[in-house]
Amino acid sequence: MKGKTLSSQSRGLVLFLLLPLLAVQERVARALSISLSTITRIQRRLSSNDNVLRSPGKKRPRKKSKTTDLSHAVRHNIRDTVYQMYSESNDDEQKHVTIVNLNKTLKEKELASISNSSLQRVLPTIGFKYKKDGNRRFLVEQSSIALLRTKFLRSYNDYNQLVVLMELIPMYYYDFGKNSRDSTILDEK
Repeated sequence: MKGKTLSSQSRGLVLFLLLPLLAVQERVARALSISLSTITRIQRRLSSNDNVLRSPGKKRPRKKSKTTDLSHAVRHNIRDTVYQMYSESNDDEQKHVTIVNLNKTLKEKELASISNSSLQRVLPTIGFKYKKDGNRRFLVEQSSIALLRTKFLRSYNDYNQLVVLMELIPMYYYDFGKNSRDSTILDEK
């Protein structure tokens, strides 16, 4: 390499690497193009965490959206309004529950005043989903909610049949306490 002249870029690299040997942090900072405070912070974390370096989390805490802060009463009102809108529709006049219609109904009844986009975000958390039929999307219950409803109704019907059977049993099979027993049996003992 004797007799070869270095370009300005090469000379800059030489100056970049020429640092005092005792100033280790400055040398590392300059070689990596980071600040001295970053190097000292990394050294502090390394000494406090038993030689384990963790990368910072990618998820940052975000502000909670207003739709998740709705009270349970408002959510129940929205759900009941959807059910009511479906129950009011006749077979002749099929009424489609849309976000706009639902929001208009909620505002007329003064149950909730939220935007259409917020209402669209709330509906899946209440237990509804959108089903697509051709080009049209419509609101239906989630399958898990419908399954829970059918289980409840079946158990309710089974319980009602049990109550009806209990009513058919004649009253003299029941023991109503001491007052209903025959006193002659007690006197014989």
